[in-house]
Amino acid sequence: MRTDNLNFSQILIFFLIFCNLFFGWGFQIFSINGIPINYIFLLLLFLTTKFSNVFHILNTKKVSSVLFFFILFNSLRLIYDFQNYGIIALRDATYFIDILYLLIAVNIFSNKMFFINFINFLKICFVTVIIYIFLWFFKDEVISISPNVQSPLGQNTSLFFNWSTMAFFLIWFSFYKVIFSDHNNKFLNYFFLIFFVLFSIIVFQRRFIYLCLISLFLISFFFKRDETIKISAYFFLGLLILPVINYIGISLEGKVGRVTDMFFFFDHLASAIPGYDGVNNRFEVTSNTAQKRIEFWSYVLKTQFSNLYTIFFGNGYGSPLVNFIAMGEVTVREPHNMYLTIFSRSGLVGFLFFIIMNLKLISIWFEVFNILKKNKNSIHFKILIFSGIYFVLIYVSGLVDSNLSYNYFSIIFNILWGATISLNFIYTNANFQKNKINI
Repeated sequence: MRTDNLNFSQILIFFLIFCNLFFGWGFQIFSINGIPINYIFLLLLFLTTKFSNVFHILNTKKVSSVLFFFILFNSLRLIYDFQNYGIIALRDATYFIDILYLLIAVNIFSNKMFFINFINFLKICFVTVIIYIFLWFFKDEVISISPNVQSPLGQNTSLFFNWSTMAFFLIWFSFYKVIFSDHNNKFLNYFFLIFFVLFSIIVFQRRFIYLCLISLFLISFFFKRDETIKISAYFFLGLLILPVINYIGISLEGKVGRVTDMFFFFDHLASAIPGYDGVNNRFEVTSNTAQKRIEFWSYVLKTQFSNLYTIFFGNGYGSPLVNFIAMGEVTVREPHNMYLTIFSRSGLVGFLFFIIMNLKLISIWFEVFNILKKNKNSIHFKILIFSGIYFVLIYVSGLVDSNLSYNYFSIIFNILWGATISLNFIYTNANFQKNKINI
């Protein structure tokens, strides 16, 4: 496939995706003269964006109005709160500031040939995922050679090896070979899928991963039932060998505890129910965190409904939404729920804009899906499906974490939505249809 030479904006957008995907929390808090690096790059990209092209595409897809009002409403509140709280207000406003990356991505991905470059970029990311798995086994050594960065709140972490996004990108890229592989070696494709998933759930043991996997299974079962059943069968075979691995002396230790069989994951997920702590109380700690999360939600809702102003216009940016100090004197700022965070920060008005905007974006995804499903081997269809998996991961994990408050999730989320809008425009624009090429 022919590729085009990359310009400055295109190189920078790839660099941003890569750094946020793999460096995560370290890259988010990395700053120059107190200005977060993500926002320095945002400004550079903003200045090189052809907004006449962006507005034309957004108007054509009838998504410009809700985007404009969501950005305007939150911008006015941020300007006011920034005067009182300073740069920390910018951090709290991440979920709407990063929507500017959606506008930038609409412009960059409006060139249909750029998607070929994006495919090549994803190949690099896939190889990097494998490298990160290898480096995990030497994590103490590699952390020691990475520079440390400090957040405005005084938190320190490794810039390159803080592993904050690894559980997430392992699940996302577990589907890479299944979607993008051009050869018929399905066994190898399934191997990568199952290996990445098992590595993620055994090492990191995050309940949001289980919820995401269940959601992806249900969605995939609806669209491709036979292949989903086959992959699920292989996955459960992988789980069945866990006792054998433990029997021969290989210890599968993770963040929460030792994995001896598949029932570890069922008990861990069930510990999200307050009061359930599993066999021999091994999930007492995680059960307590579930109870604390419910306390967060109750506190936020009680504060939110304390007066009409906060109900409709929110608590704004700069002050923590919950009153809790975690280990290491770290202030917990959000209630571990993306939707509740947005409702609390932006009020009912901003939250309704957010919901309407995302429903519109989802309808745009399905519109182009219905067009492209006739040619499932096209790179555009494959990118659409791969992006769709990322969206599901964000929407589902948002039930238990305020993930759009983190640049390393929010930026990629908005860039992929910008790419989806442009892809939809490419295939529904009458001028393109006259000269369409298959790629």
